[in-house]
Amino acid sequence: MGPADGALGLDRPDTSQQQHAEEKSERERMGRHAASESRRGIAAWPLVVVGVVLILAAATVVYVLAVRGSDKADAAPCSGSAQLGVLAGPGSAPAAGALVKAYNATNPNARSTCITGAVVDVPAGSTAAEALAKGWTTATGSPAVWLTDDPSQLTAVEQRTPALTAGRAKDPVATSPVLLAAPAGAGIEKVAWNSLLPAGSGAPAMTVPNPATNRASAYALESALAPASGTLTAAGVRAAQPKLAGLRSAAAAAPADTAAALASLTAGGAQPAPVPVTEADLATYNTAHSQSPLTAVYPTGRTAGDAMYVVPLGGEWVDSTQSAAASGFASFIESAAGKKALAAAHWRVPGGPATTGVGITPSTEVQALPPAAPDVVTALAAAIGYPADGGSPSATAGSSAAPGTGAAKAPTAAATTAATSPATPSSTPPPSAAPTSTAADTTAPGTTAPDTAASGTGGGATVTPLPPQTVPAKPAPAKPAPAKPSPAPPAPAEPATILLLDTSSAWDVTVDGRSRMQWLQEAVSGALSSAGNRSVGLWTTSSRDDAGYAEVVPAGPMNDAVNGTQRSTAIGTAVAELTAGGGNRTYAAVPAALRWLSEHPVDGRPQRVILVTANTDNTPDTSRAQVIAAVQEAIAGQQIRLDIVGVGENAPDQALTDLAQAGGGSYTDVQQTPNLGGALTELVNAT
Repeated sequence: MGPADGALGLDRPDTSQQQHAEEKSERERMGRHAASESRRGIAAWPLVVVGVVLILAAATVVYVLAVRGSDKADAAPCSGSAQLGVLAGPGSAPAAGALVKAYNATNPNARSTCITGAVVDVPAGSTAAEALAKGWTTATGSPAVWLTDDPSQLTAVEQRTPALTAGRAKDPVATSPVLLAAPAGAGIEKVAWNSLLPAGSGAPAMTVPNPATNRASAYALESALAPASGTLTAAGVRAAQPKLAGLRSAAAAAPADTAAALASLTAGGAQPAPVPVTEADLATYNTAHSQSPLTAVYPTGRTAGDAMYVVPLGGEWVDSTQSAAASGFASFIESAAGKKALAAAHWRVPGGPATTGVGITPSTEVQALPPAAPDVVTALAAAIGYPADGGSPSATAGSSAAPGTGAAKAPTAAATTAATSPATPSSTPPPSAAPTSTAADTTAPGTTAPDTAASGTGGGATVTPLPPQTVPAKPAPAKPAPAKPSPAPPAPAEPATILLLDTSSAWDVTVDGRSRMQWLQEAVSGALSSAGNRSVGLWTTSSRDDAGYAEVVPAGPMNDAVNGTQRSTAIGTAVAELTAGGGNRTYAAVPAALRWLSEHPVDGRPQRVILVTANTDNTPDTSRAQVIAAVQEAIAGQQIRLDIVGVGENAPDQALTDLAQAGGGSYTDVQQTPNLGGALTELVNAT
């Protein structure tokens, strides 16, 4: 090969190989770059998601373990056990048994304590109201919750020991109206209650055992004598004496109790008249006598009957565990299972399943008659001639006491009122008030009562006549000179009163065809019509008043002039012009009225404020504790007291009771608005 070859071939670079090498280098570089780009392109969120998933999985495991541990703890044995005593009357006892059985099946516990419910019967020879008022000293078991049947029993307890039932629900959980039981095929057409008491001494259209010891008898008579509105009063019973003449004549032949009367009907005896009995009791009776059941007849008109209230008790014998268990039992009754048990026991349950029963027709609509006061039962028994202890009737009507389906209704030591007292709603006496004596004066006119000695304990003292005493005769002393008559003791000074009326929107509702405000106006006018020349003033309270209250007519003697008009006329006109509206401001008004009395004493007389309210206070930024302190400060060291009347179901009973007690006065609970007049008249005219 020549120089040219060397110069051109060997010494000159091989361009094809160099190019190949450069391309390979470039590919490697691009490959590294692509790999780098690929690594930089992976997003961070997948890693975050994976981390979150792992965290959630761990949390789930921890939760499951915790729940399993909690379940094991719940299933572990209780730290102790306790019995929940459920007090039941004769009418509510069957339902109470069914409720307790269903409740126990839930394995209840309270405060780490296993609870077992058990029905506590009313002590023999007593009533629920009597036993509770005495502090439940019986050894038959202590109740922590009460299932009422007769509503007058509840009223009797609340008249004497309101703290025992404080906090109970306003409405019953179930009802059972009174009806008439008749033999199947008796062919009794539809009747009205007020047609069952013929005038004169003719045979009555129903058989009525002693209403003092048989609830259904009392309910039937209350229904037969019911006024067109409101509820029956003791005065109404006394006025209806002629209508009861037939029952008085037939009393001696009447069966001892409702159970005996039903048995006589079943036996087909000569007793033709149907027997009053509650719907649930008749269904229970027919279940036990399925071969010859009796038929229910539903008289038309306003009808009384059993009302089951669930009442957790606040007695000294109830500890914190039993109290918690009682609340749990009350909640169970409101549950679907509780309502089912009540319906199965033949009670009518609002919002619950329909009840059924042999011989009854629960779909029949019944117009409810508001419960009567306990003294109505006393008056009914007296009008027919029955004694209060359930014994044989007397030949003539005398003073006696209270109702049952073979068990007592309500002549209680806790709440019997004198037969001459008006039938007023439940009233809480002031703390210093002594129990009202219930002894009846049975001495015939023109005779001298023998000396007596009492034996026994509690409210049922036995009166034993003392033997006659022989006193040696003494010579008559010389006739003394006539002595000057002693001056009569001065009459107690009548208190100066501020009548404080809540006029909030709570009064803008219709009750028995009239507005509640009209009932209030009528009640105030009636109360003041018998006030004479007492010192009275009128205030109102609602959010419509600038300060939550207003002085409408200043306090002073009713016959004195105010702004040129006699005060009684001025108050009457102002009351007639009242309208309802706005919010309740009683917490602002009460201390202000008390302070006004403190600053304006009237002739050294005792003074008081009477508050009438129908709703819960909603004064801004004012608590119950604050107003109680303000009340106590306003009356400190002075003769001033605060009496309160709560009207209707929305009046906060416990709050108003606390307020009245702080003011040294009383709280009166008027459940039925038409009864306001009697309660207010009694307060206004009290000395």
